[in-house]
Amino acid sequence: MGEEHDGSRDDREFEDRVRNYTLSQLEDVFAHIDREAHFERFDRVQTEIRSRLEDLTPENEGGEDPDEVPRAARRLWASVVDLFVSLLPAAVVGLVLVAAGVVSLGGGDPPGRGRGGLGGRGGGGDEPTFFDQVVSFLSDPEKMTEALETYGPYYGALVVYRIVLVVPQWSRSGSSAGLREAGVRLVDSKGGAPGAVRGAVRIVGAYIIYPMTLGLGAAWLLIDRSGRSIADRVSGVFVLRARGS
Repeated sequence: MGEEHDGSRDDREFEDRVRNYTLSQLEDVFAHIDREAHFERFDRVQTEIRSRLEDLTPENEGGEDPDEVPRAARRLWASVVDLFVSLLPAAVVGLVLVAAGVVSLGGGDPPGRGRGGLGGRGGGGDEPTFFDQVVSFLSDPEKMTEALETYGPYYGALVVYRIVLVVPQWSRSGSSAGLREAGVRLVDSKGGAPGAVRGAVRIVGAYIIYPMTLGLGAAWLLIDRSGRSIADRVSGVFVLRARGS
């Protein structure tokens, strides 16, 4: 009877600790708990982590809590840094090839301005606005097909390049150069690193969904209760502030 009483008391104390732990502390417990010896506790911690992740919103966490959903500005800065780091090697290689004469930047006169030119005023008409040009492009299947044939391979190469460069970092630690700089981390529904598959789906989803929705897929994080974009939701990834940021 004494052992059963002690066991019940230990379980109650563990339950109280689980409820009072931060998400970061729960992740540490989850990583070190012996699943075979303490299956019920393992399952309880896993359930609590999932519940915490689903309940996260940009408003319901404290300003310095590492479990806080990062603001859009942090995520934007992380994306800018990651894109710069990703494109820097390609830019250096390109400059070397240009300097060596292997690749030419082209030349000749720029496209005509004014009558018949793409950017000027033809025949006294007003210059089309950017919005007008976007609408004209999206409403013309022939232009869209031509653009896809011309730039599609380059766009696809960029996606593959980003996957090769970034996904291994996400799969191991849920971080990258840009995410570390902005104090942001990626986790899955269990609070661990998202893994290679989720990371690849997140990148491919972003490069497909965001252009197709004119950026609305990314802006979704502003109204999402857990601060996730469409690509985050499709890939099953959560974005949190890094510990100590």
